[in-house]
Amino acid sequence: MNNSKIEILEGKIALEVATPKDYIDWAEDLLLQGIEDEYLLMLVSYGVEKNPDSYEIKEYFEKSLKALNIQLSSPPVALKNYAKQIALQIAHNKISTLDGLDLLEPFYFKSDYEPVYSIWSQLEDDLVSLKCNDDYFYNSGLSNDNVEQYIKNIALQFSQLLESQLPDNFFQLCVCQACGHIDLAGSRVIEKTWLSDKLFQFIFKRPLQEQAVCNKCGAPFPGSMMDYNYRQIYLDSVNNTPTDHTHSSL
Repeated sequence: MNNSKIEILEGKIALEVATPKDYIDWAEDLLLQGIEDEYLLMLVSYGVEKNPDSYEIKEYFEKSLKALNIQLSSPPVALKNYAKQIALQIAHNKISTLDGLDLLEPFYFKSDYEPVYSIWSQLEDDLVSLKCNDDYFYNSGLSNDNVEQYIKNIALQFSQLLESQLPDNFFQLCVCQACGHIDLAGSRVIEKTWLSDKLFQFIFKRPLQEQAVCNKCGAPFPGSMMDYNYRQIYLDSVNNTPTDHTHSSL
């Protein structure tokens, strides 16, 4: 049995965007595979109706699942499978980059803010910043000249991240731009004062200014996993692929 159609339907159900046509398309696909069932035939028959009844379609869908002994994936798994399909379609030019971005952007909210899906919300923010000529980006190296390829590369990387055993604190990790060490960032105070920390905070109502540094070599400004390039360094490191730690663009 071809799983791609059910993965798409499961994902749309988890996103709460499944339409009667999605259920009908799934049933038609199974019939074309030679799988016969009276409830599938009933579902397909709704394809000739202009406004098929959603309740009845879902009812026949549930009966089809039971008759064919098909168990739907849990919502988190359904979202993951569907997101990977969309990402690969973007990477391999099956759908446009912007259409794919529109499809993937809601996953962060629908997944109850699962960090890996924040990649798409941040990319959306970056594209807005790009239009506004803002100079701050989550993804270094993004420009008007490489938007299409950048999105495709993020999509391919995203599909790899979904299949990787990422540590729970993955998006808190940083990559040192000097030595390539991957770890949580350290910090050091960069504000000079003769006052004690407690006295300074009492007088000025704020802590002393600190700077993020590498926990290994002390170099400043380690790169965040919110950035495509530093995520790629991480993936290359776990796959034992040589990486140039100085790269910052596509």
